[in-house]
This record gives sequence, C-alpha cells and structure tokens, in this order.
Amino acid sequence: PKGFQSAEFVLEHGFLDFIVDRRELKQRLADLLGMVKK
Repeated sequence: PKGFQSAEFVLEHGFLDFIVDRRELKQRLADLLGMVKK
C-alpha cells in the first residue's frame, strides 16, 4: 500500500522491527512477549 514504509503507517498498524544480536534474541523475544501479555 502507498506509504507502507512511513513511520506513521508503521505506528498505525503496529509493526515492529529491530536488529538484535543472536545471543540476545531469546531474552528480547521474552521481553516483548511479556509486554504483550500485560
């Protein structure tokens, strides 16, 4: 869709993108899932 790469589109549609070291991935995912569960 038009504007799909804009910050506004991402915020509005709840996309999440991050770069994380493989050794930290398990903890980062646990943190994110913990936030969603609240």
